[in-house]
Amino acid sequence: MRHGEPRNFVQPCLLLLLLEHPDHGYALVERLKCFQVAEGDPGTVYRTLHALEVAGTVRSTWGLSEAGPARRTYHLTDVGRRQLEDLASSISQTREALETYLTRYADSAPAPSAPRVNGTARTSAANGKPTGIARARTR
Repeated sequence: MRHGEPRNFVQPCLLLLLLEHPDHGYALVERLKCFQVAEGDPGTVYRTLHALEVAGTVRSTWGLSEAGPARRTYHLTDVGRRQLEDLASSISQTREALETYLTRYADSAPAPSAPRVNGTARTSAANGKPTGIARARTR
């Protein structure tokens, strides 16, 4: 999980992907990449799918593969659809809180300062950019 990412975000993402269409685990791992969750960790996806199946939000069926062993295909249940609706509402509220946070941060963040020489910012009067002397001395 990346710093600042909502906890358990992989669950609503998997439910949404299964709402779009049933799929097998490996394909879900690939489809999750657009959400930037569980990157490079199929184990997390399979553990989450198992937990969702135990909770009754997804079900799985075994199917034959054209090449290789049988594969488990995951499907969203009616319970999963209702949970997805609740999660979407909760995520919407979280988005509003995050937008408020980011707006306040943008309004409060200090502006980048010009390089300083001997404690004084050195900029060109013409364009406000650091002068050659300031660039050379701040390196």
